[in-house]
Amino acid sequence: MWIRANLVLGADGQSTFEGSSKSLSSRFDRARFHSIRGQSQAILIGGNTARIEPYGRTPVRLIVLSKSGEIPELVKKNPAAEIWNLSPAQAISKLRSEGVERILVEAGASIVQELSTQNLLDGIYVTHTNFDKGENIIDIAAITENMVIESAEDSDGESFIYYARN
Repeated sequence: MWIRANLVLGADGQSTFEGSSKSLSSRFDRARFHSIRGQSQAILIGGNTARIEPYGRTPVRLIVLSKSGEIPELVKKNPAAEIWNLSPAQAISKLRSEGVERILVEAGASIVQELSTQNLLDGIYVTHTNFDKGENIIDIAAITENMVIESAEDSDGESFIYYARN
């Protein structure tokens, strides 16, 4: 059983460029991302991520956390999508009670930080790129303060790091 997050970050910790993470991601990062996704039983995102990123199709259950319920039609039409008005911790608890054992968090920094602070994440995959533009800086040191680097590798100027909970 595990709960892991996946992030792609630019050179200075940027998590988006013009509102999306797509520009930060490379072919190498996307291949890793899809491999990690393939191991999960559910994907957990927030409403903002649903409004910004393309979640019209997912290979597994997609749990969208949204207080407003204002989610794009593309996401609503995803047959695997469910919209919950729960906190991230409540959503994790509900998924666990339903027998979901492998949860991938693809949410933004606030949800990842919240789950990390509550010691609910078992690990975080981070791809560091050389992309030097963008916004939404993430302090990865703060998010991973209760974690250790379990593995790291470099490819084509990117670093792929897996942080595991102590």
